[in-house]
Amino acid sequence: SPASLYGGTMRGKLDLLPSARRSPPSFAAAVTLDGVNVDQLLTKLNGSSRLSGTADFTTTLTGPVLGGEALMAALDGEGRFMFRDGAVKGVNIAAILRRAKSLLGNSSGTVEEGPAQTDFTELSGSYRITDGVARNDDLKMLSPLLRVTGKGSANLASQMADYRIEAALVADLTGQGGVMQRRGLVVPVNVRG
Repeated sequence: SPASLYGGTMRGKLDLLPSARRSPPSFAAAVTLDGVNVDQLLTKLNGSSRLSGTADFTTTLTGPVLGGEALMAALDGEGRFMFRDGAVKGVNIAAILRRAKSLLGNSSGTVEEGPAQTDFTELSGSYRITDGVARNDDLKMLSPLLRVTGKGSANLASQMADYRIEAALVADLTGQGGVMQRRGLVVPVNVRG
């Protein structure tokens, strides 16, 4: 039965699987989070959080019963995530795009920075893990003025990432009379290392 967890619920199952002689036993795990406050959860796990919102998350994982890096290098699985009504803390993507437009001469006037966070209505995606490498090709973040997509991979054992994010300011409230105006500037961000 589900357990309460930071305003939502968690369900999980862990099975230990027998192994052939001379190989370590393996495990299969399935975890589902529904409506969990991700800011509180990440703060408890890491001491801080760069993400807020309500999370739905499901994953299945399999791997050998090994420790540390060896486990991460042999991990397989897949999952989906959906964060609603939250923010990515520490960066204001809309302000970065407005600044870029201003530098390119596509905007007039001053550029307001706003808080150092990017609010969203939805942040979602799926992933597959093969031999310790997680791959995501359908990251999507929606907000009233912004669309962000992303794809790439992360090696779980070495903690190295190769990821590309594309952000676009799709509308602006600063047009004449506050009318929404379409914007087309897309800023790619490559995350490596």
